[in-house]
Amino acid sequence: MGRGVLATSDIEDGAEVLVVPDKLIMSRNHLSTSSDQLHVKIAEALSADEDAVAGVLLLEQSRGKDSLFYEYMQVLPTYIPNLSHYNSKSLAQLQSPAIVREVQYEQNRARSNYNNFIKALRKIWPGGKKALPSWEQYQWALSVIDSRGLRFHGKVGTSIYILYILTGLLIVSFLNTRFCVLHSWFF
Repeated sequence: MGRGVLATSDIEDGAEVLVVPDKLIMSRNHLSTSSDQLHVKIAEALSADEDAVAGVLLLEQSRGKDSLFYEYMQVLPTYIPNLSHYNSKSLAQLQSPAIVREVQYEQNRARSNYNNFIKALRKIWPGGKKALPSWEQYQWALSVIDSRGLRFHGKVGTSIYILYILTGLLIVSFLNTRFCVLHSWFF
């Protein structure tokens, strides 16, 4: 699931191994300062970092070919297996009441978060109420974040969710050609 990188030789200490353009990072911090005013409004409207990233991911999906992230969206799977999608019959097959309770708790929490997500986006979402993301789309966006994002934990009770848009298509299209603000990782 996803793509990876393999070093073909040893990496020396201090070597730059990855450079990610700022515009290819979805995080509350980046969205709050985006030149796209809808990104800014979504980041301001949603209190949870994960929801802000999910909201922009769904916005970009709805933009289709007009999205800066179009190539990336094309390589994302339409379904990502996740316990959040399990129904009660499937959960029973886990044969662990403790795990079943935990998954059900998380499913209920996600449904409640979705209701808050929709309330927050009603006034700013392009196309009005009828165009708002569905529960299934919201679940998909969270699954994308869970499977392709990085989560950094800060102070107690806070997390930073970042979705790095790193596919071969975008690296070829954008890296070192369109952007000048970069994030670098060193070993």
